[in-house]
Amino acid sequence: MSTKQEWHQKKIKGGFAQEICRGHFAYLEFDVEASGIEQIAPIYTKSANKVDAKANIKNSLQKTPDFLLSNEKSAFLVEVKFKTTINNTQDFYNYSDELLFDYKSMLFKCNELSKIDDKATFIKQLKTFENGEITKRLSENFIFYVVLNKELYNSYVHIFVPINYKSKEHGYGWRNAHSEHINKILDIPNFNSGYKDVIKPMLDEIYAYKS
Repeated sequence: MSTKQEWHQKKIKGGFAQEICRGHFAYLEFDVEASGIEQIAPIYTKSANKVDAKANIKNSLQKTPDFLLSNEKSAFLVEVKFKTTINNTQDFYNYSDELLFDYKSMLFKCNELSKIDDKATFIKQLKTFENGEITKRLSENFIFYVVLNKELYNSYVHIFVPINYKSKEHGYGWRNAHSEHINKILDIPNFNSGYKDVIKPMLDEIYAYKS
């Protein structure tokens, strides 16, 4: 597959996942505002960009969350992902490390983590912190909305809440959208019912056509 083909496929998959997220929160009567690089500066999403200064700007903008979601009670910055390589619990935990590293400049308030450029060093440093220390360093109200290409643990959609990264009680930051526990974690009483009523039936229908 050529680089061009791969880029367009990723863009289509990402757009699909974003529409799932948008529809989910819109059904829950959230205002959904697009805030990602595609909206702020679409020219920077193009892969052919050889100017170093522009490349640096592009790298920063690519970590801008896809959506700002809000209602009268709460607001979230949401980054949406479509994943085909998660098959078990450990894959989720490994993906946590990847997300925290990739979005460190947005997530972490402290320089000691946000300025580490080597992933292995970053993860090693992260592992030394206790849960409370992680919570103090992380920006609140930032979540990842992850759409899988299959149903896993009763759900196609899984939420990663970084501030719960080291909390066993809160699933180390992960909860599936089908679980009632997600309602408490996000403080959205009907989040899981929105998933079960609207998102799951639609994805069941779409994925039924897979060979």
